[in-house]
Amino acid sequence: MLHVPYDRIPKKDDGLCAEGSQKPERGKHMLVIVSDLHLTDGTTARTLDADAFRMFVERMQDMAVRASWRSDDRYRPLDGIDIVLLGDVLDLVNSAAWLSGLVRPWSGESATAAQTSSIVADILDHNQDSIALLESLANRGAIRIPMATNDGKPAFDVPLQPVPVRLYYMIGDADWLLYRDGDAMNAVRRKICQAMGLANVPDAPFPHDPSESPQLARTLAKHRVYARHGDIFDPLSFRGRRDESSLADALVIEGAMRFVQSAAEKFGGDLPLDLILALEELTDVRPLEIMPTMLVNAIQRSCGAKRSLQYELRTLWDQQIEEILDASWFRSQRWSDSIDVDQLAGRFLLHRKDDAPHADSLLANALTESEFRNRRAKYVVYGHTHRAMATPLEASYADGFVLNQIYFNSGSWRRTYDATTLAQPGGQLVASDSINLLAFYQGDERHGRPYETWSSMLGSASSTIRQIRVDGAETASPVGMIASSKSGKIDRPHFFQSGSPASRFAH
Repeated sequence: MLHVPYDRIPKKDDGLCAEGSQKPERGKHMLVIVSDLHLTDGTTARTLDADAFRMFVERMQDMAVRASWRSDDRYRPLDGIDIVLLGDVLDLVNSAAWLSGLVRPWSGESATAAQTSSIVADILDHNQDSIALLESLANRGAIRIPMATNDGKPAFDVPLQPVPVRLYYMIGDADWLLYRDGDAMNAVRRKICQAMGLANVPDAPFPHDPSESPQLARTLAKHRVYARHGDIFDPLSFRGRRDESSLADALVIEGAMRFVQSAAEKFGGDLPLDLILALEELTDVRPLEIMPTMLVNAIQRSCGAKRSLQYELRTLWDQQIEEILDASWFRSQRWSDSIDVDQLAGRFLLHRKDDAPHADSLLANALTESEFRNRRAKYVVYGHTHRAMATPLEASYADGFVLNQIYFNSGSWRRTYDATTLAQPGGQLVASDSINLLAFYQGDERHGRPYETWSSMLGSASSTIRQIRVDGAETASPVGMIASSKSGKIDRPHFFQSGSPASRFAH
């Protein structure tokens, strides 16, 4: 496996910058799809550490070398790589900034532009090392592979050559504000394009559907891939127009985020530390309907015999949800034609919670895509659910040829929560951290293999505080005391940032 040391990646002002940023239209390119990175501004949910992006760059370089080996067992360097960020990359909704004033995502285009610009700036700053690694792919030749010798072998005795990379950004439900038009939003998009090295047209809404970007549509069509984020199939996350807010925005901001804020103000340091860590992740879960289940799990595991605290937290959650459902601003919105208030109460109020399992409903929608039905697409790709999968849809036979059509979900780069097989009262969830990507090859690339999936899953470590308690204490030390405690360190996966918004719980 060949890797370029990170101190050898050219800087923006190095001479190799222009060479690394070449974006030729001709030639065969490897196509890579990732989604649901959910990079935040750090005010609510935790965000990915740059180590995850270093791992991604290393994986891209390894895959580029392997793709350069052809079906005839000769080595011919890959012409280029197209990377599609399939939505929910910058998480513009999951920010405490929305609670600091009267502006909300559903307030209207003119009212939200300034807030969106501020949140984007904070996200880019909070994740600057990670963003710089993405930008290095497109503009600084971060992926470098050997040239070929005359006899079809890698030439290791000459400098590695950069592989041209084009980086496309499609939007989902967490970054839908980038779909809004206007000069103010064009300035925001220009800032993102420059920071990330995107091939997108900055003075136009980032595409939600591939047809909205001719260059992107051609790129996908070359691989017979049809890709979209998939939020349009989720009534909570889509209301018919992508330039409008959705129910999910209201439930995340005025529901989960407001609940966490209220719990911090009301209980503060009385909350067990592992409950605080769980509350940080409350807005991260998918589908959103499992937020109440996750909350109940966390309360039961963390509060132990403190029944009064359990009751108060459950009551506080229901009060917060009921306030939303009864609010005039909420009822005045046309959120969804397929969901009414009573349905929402049954999904999100703890005393009325329906614990039916939630499956990946997007699979059935792949069968309805026109690109699948007319057989132009061999592969249908969605994100949104945070659960990677690959499922055969159909195999067609004609004139001695076989057409295999497959549905892929690109998963996420986040923590996921899966329900246990053995049903228990209230439902139980198990957490794990994952990174997923999809790659599609053309012609004889990768010895003629048409696609490749790559997934890394890391089990979630139990809170060390709950492992070391031996004195029967019901609560852990307040967050403010962690820094001075020799045994208070919480181990996390290396690709998650150590900084935590949990400090707002400390007094």
